[in-house]
Order: sequence, then C-alpha cells, then structure tokens
Amino acid sequence: MKKSSIFLLVGCAMIFIAIMFFLYALQHPEQSFPWGNSVTYVLYFVYLLSTICMFILSIKNKRH
Repeated sequence: MKKSSIFLLVGCAMIFIAIMFFLYALQHPEQSFPWGNSVTYVLYFVYLLSTICMFILSIKNKRH
C-alpha cells in the first residue's frame, strides 16, 4: 500500500471517529471530561490539526 493511501485512510478514519464522537456527545449531554474546558479545546485542536495533516500528507505524497 502506498504512503498516500495510508494517510488518506487514516484521515478518513479520523473524520469518521470525530463524527461518531459528535453524535454520541449530542445524545449524552450529561457526560463530561474530568478536566477543564481549556484542556478539552486543546485536545480538539490537536485532533483537528492532525486530521488536516493526514489529508495534506496524502495529497503531497500522491504528487511524488
């Protein structure tokens, strides 16, 4: 399997996991994380950034 395909597959899996998490969170608003909102926002940002990087690496490796 090519690197670009692996990055694309991981990026799609990360998007799918994020959507499933979002749908679960909508159904269970009473649950929360044991840390503050600022830590949660940092984790969300890192996850989003790594997902975007997977798609960028997929496109970049496809060109080479």
